[in-house]
Amino acid sequence: METKTSRRYFLKVSAGIGSGLAFGIANVDVRGQTEKETEYFFQVIKNRRSVRKFKTAPIPEKHLLKILDAARLAPTAGNQQPLKLVVIQDSAKIDELKYECISNSIKGFKKGKKPNQQELEQQKKKVED
Repeated sequence: METKTSRRYFLKVSAGIGSGLAFGIANVDVRGQTEKETEYFFQVIKNRRSVRKFKTAPIPEKHLLKILDAARLAPTAGNQQPLKLVVIQDSAKIDELKYECISNSIKGFKKGKKPNQQELEQQKKKVED
């Protein structure tokens, strides 16, 4: 059921309004969206938060497909769609990727400035978490 607070409703509203934002016409009703729907979209953007700690529970496949579909439908420059989406669900692979990303950051950190021992230990600790 599609309610005014459902994810599906948000995606539908944001698709219409988001396309308007790309052309700089945010103050105009886009694709028949009401002013209330437009305000809802901007409230969601305004109140969004970054997540840095994730649950270990797997994402249900139906949710994953919706997320991938939303990413696929996102506007791109010249509508070129140069997307390559990769889904990694194996926790060992995710840990390996995390380790490589943080190790690469440490290497760049070392090249950019001379970190003290405490800064290096903090970065290494992140790899182990």
